[in-house]
Amino acid sequence: MKKWMLFILCLLALGTTLAYWNQLSYGAASEPKEIGISSTPVPWAAGLTVYRDSGIRDALSVAFHPTDKKILYVGARTGLFRSTDGGSTWTLISADLLYAKGLVVDWSNPDILYAHTVGLEDSLPQPGIYKSTDGGLSWHINTNGIEGQAIYSLAQDPQRPSVLYVGGPSGKVYRSTDGGKTFTQINQQSIGGEPPSLPSAVKQILISTPEHIYAVTSLGVYLSTDGGISWSRITLYSGHLALDSTTGVLYLGGRKVQRSSDGGRSWDDISGNLPCNIRHDTCYVRWVGVNEISQTLYVQYSMHSLYRSTDNGETWERLPTASGGPFIVRAISPGPAPAIYGIAIGTLARYIEKEN
Repeated sequence: MKKWMLFILCLLALGTTLAYWNQLSYGAASEPKEIGISSTPVPWAAGLTVYRDSGIRDALSVAFHPTDKKILYVGARTGLFRSTDGGSTWTLISADLLYAKGLVVDWSNPDILYAHTVGLEDSLPQPGIYKSTDGGLSWHINTNGIEGQAIYSLAQDPQRPSVLYVGGPSGKVYRSTDGGKTFTQINQQSIGGEPPSLPSAVKQILISTPEHIYAVTSLGVYLSTDGGISWSRITLYSGHLALDSTTGVLYLGGRKVQRSSDGGRSWDDISGNLPCNIRHDTCYVRWVGVNEISQTLYVQYSMHSLYRSTDNGETWERLPTASGGPFIVRAISPGPAPAIYGIAIGTLARYIEKEN
């Protein structure tokens, strides 16, 4: 056979192979595909298990059913996954929804889910708000009012289920009052009033009441008392913000662990005995969470350590989770015996607190 003919045949074979893998990666999932997690999770470090055979790659977001603690969702680079047994086994229910950075399960109708992606790169899905009305099996994208905008955060109003808030670039906040069909920028001046060139993306939104809304940017934490129209900065520190919905107390993890019991007007340092860098006065806290039932606090220190406090931050206990490498926390489940979900070695990982 002549060399040029052999070359053409190789190209054809390569094209067929690439098309096949593209179909596997991005093709529609008409039926849920059971891929399952091993019934014997792999112990990765004391107290922490990883699911190497789950098919879940780069778990980016975790969301929980509002009434059934056994149902939860994970958005990943490889699609949307659902568990109906509290995280023991998983089903790939959508291969279309890739790179879901944020997930929200409608608290008034759990068949409705919202998701968002971030990037504007050609290799990533189109940014926008994705909505499912069949429990995550199928999705459609809404970009009316946010077209061409990178999306960094998504939140649902805890009292009005049809109201959604979206955090965009340059301090922009968008609101939908029709369940995500249309969006309108509600703050005429970007949060902080800084020019668009500054890196002030709204990377987190927390809603206390329809009027009181918190937003986190790289320039600090902001509060709106008029439903997102105007904003004022309540701290120069940035980081990850947690809100205890039962008490209204705020927790901020960043350079320190801070607590505010008055809506952000004042903050207390509750870093306690965390191994902070005294020279630089920094604790490198990447995530903070609260169990509202037990009033237990959790923080991710650096990328390797998880700490717990049962006395409002006066003392912290290191949990045996990350002796083998990074464990990047995504979310904490509700309930008396919470599970903390995140990423370890590129796949889904879970730390389970034992019920007292």
